[in-house]
Amino acid sequence: MGLRSVPQHNQPSVDALADQWLMLKEVIRQNQEALLKVERSLIPLLKSREDGSATTRTPMGKRIVLKQKNNYKIDGTKLLKVRDQIPENLLPLKVKELLDEKHLKYIRNNEPETYAIFAQALTATPAKPNVTVEANDDGI
Repeated sequence: MGLRSVPQHNQPSVDALADQWLMLKEVIRQNQEALLKVERSLIPLLKSREDGSATTRTPMGKRIVLKQKNNYKIDGTKLLKVRDQIPENLLPLKVKELLDEKHLKYIRNNEPETYAIFAQALTATPAKPNVTVEANDDGI
């Protein structure tokens, strides 16, 4: 005969707690979906930057911050082919040959010919937007 957990007087059973956990987990999932739907509806109405934060004030004084960024990765094989064409001081790589996004943004904005060469080894994908809503100071 295996060991059993016997509920103490007035304590919920393991099954009751498990059922409660499952119900709450589903409520969380549904609420997460609803929140994402609202965020997707909000994003087109907000001030935005391709890479960075932008703040929108609502007529009722709410402050909504939209943060967006790109995720970058390098194709090492392509980088080896173009690396010698880029001056060392403009190469947006760190010593470990990790992408230096700050330098990449600099050459993208200030050295378009160098960026065009480097971009052959670069893949950029949009990161998930981040939305923050704060009540105004007088609690509305």
